[in-house]
Amino acid sequence: MPGNEPLIRLIWCERRGGRLHARWRVANPGAATVHVLATVPRALGPGDPLMLEHTAAGRGSSRANQEPPPRFLAVVAGASGEIVADYALPTSPPAAFSARFAWSDQPPPPAWSVPPGTWTGIAAWQRVLTSGPFPLPVEGASHAP
Repeated sequence: MPGNEPLIRLIWCERRGGRLHARWRVANPGAATVHVLATVPRALGPGDPLMLEHTAAGRGSSRANQEPPPRFLAVVAGASGEIVADYALPTSPPAAFSARFAWSDQPPPPAWSVPPGTWTGIAAWQRVLTSGPFPLPVEGASHAP
């Protein structure tokens, strides 16, 4: 449904011990409930800026039994919710990061809580929003854009 896109923004992040801890705010200005994939990626997309993929990208049936089951944040019309995430950073991360989030105004089927085939289904279901880029804080520092 056009015009029902959620607004996803970074509200806080901290870099500590080779990890990035982040809090994302998901606002839904639309007229219908939206569902956002909240599962943290097992591997981060390479590049500059570093891409945090909350999508089906890079996930597949070959690793289906190793992947955590997907979690979705449902945000009703006119409300907001938060995704708290913890990412393992590469040894030499770039100076900035962005995040991509899968979302839809269609609820995910209950069968997606159990692999296999889940990520293939999510790839067909998802629409993708990108948030960022944001500066990666120095080790031990936090940032609130």
